[in-house]
Amino acid sequence: MNKKRAVIAGIVIIAAVAWFGGKAWLNSKAAKEVDSAIVKMEDQTGVKATYKSVDISPFTSDGTLFDITLTTPQNETTTVEKAILTNFDRKNEIPAHATLKLIGVKTGGDNAEVNEKLKELGYKKLPLADVIGSYTYDHQKKALNVEELGGQMKGIGSYVFKAQFGNLLLDKENINSGAFLFSSMAITVKQASWTFIDDGLMTRLFNAEAKKQNISVEDLKEKLKNDTAQNMAMLGDSPQVRDLTIAVQAFINNPQRITILIRPKQPVSVGQLIQLGNNPAEIFSTLGIQVKP
Repeated sequence: MNKKRAVIAGIVIIAAVAWFGGKAWLNSKAAKEVDSAIVKMEDQTGVKATYKSVDISPFTSDGTLFDITLTTPQNETTTVEKAILTNFDRKNEIPAHATLKLIGVKTGGDNAEVNEKLKELGYKKLPLADVIGSYTYDHQKKALNVEELGGQMKGIGSYVFKAQFGNLLLDKENINSGAFLFSSMAITVKQASWTFIDDGLMTRLFNAEAKKQNISVEDLKEKLKNDTAQNMAMLGDSPQVRDLTIAVQAFINNPQRITILIRPKQPVSVGQLIQLGNNPAEIFSTLGIQVKP
């Protein structure tokens, strides 16, 4: 082996040792941090957690937990094949950004009521779910941007929620002192959206309900569309309400996708919404609610 090749080989060996050695150290440190967090969570909530292993990238500090089991005080269990934490802000006590993905979530398997409902809808078992949550937080502007909060289940459907909130003070002292409850009245909603994409759930629901009422699916849909028109009439007569009615009826007729938008003319505070009370028309108008097929 010539000198040049020997140097290259040496660099490769050193890099490999640094990678695996550093990775093992990071994993060991991460495991201690996870174990500490689990103990704290159990003390505060009573929920017990176990996991098989943790893996940390030495370059990005992204982390993955494998084979997680959560058990509530009522002995209900939720299992997760893996949880992936990326884009995590380690500089601030309240992270300014983070993304968490949960792959292969199984819950409710021991619940007799859930299993009976699944059986009515023709499911052999509850499909595994994938969940994602991603956000950014501007500490100076006190602005929270929920970039994505969603999930999907094969054979059921998927959803995604997005939102922008203002005047939201997130710091450890504010949260721990209980002052957050009072300051939350000033939190504003700038805009938000929720989208549902069906993957078979709505068809199963319509079929099951039609069977229960001993009517055809077509008759059930007509009944639901008539009920929708009557309920929407309580919001008054306006182009927005008519568009909302048409969109909901279109989804009932062909349930593939529906999106609910919140687009107020100006940010609306939680306190303002509470003052509106049980007034659907005012809430609808203030939040600028729209529904799109």
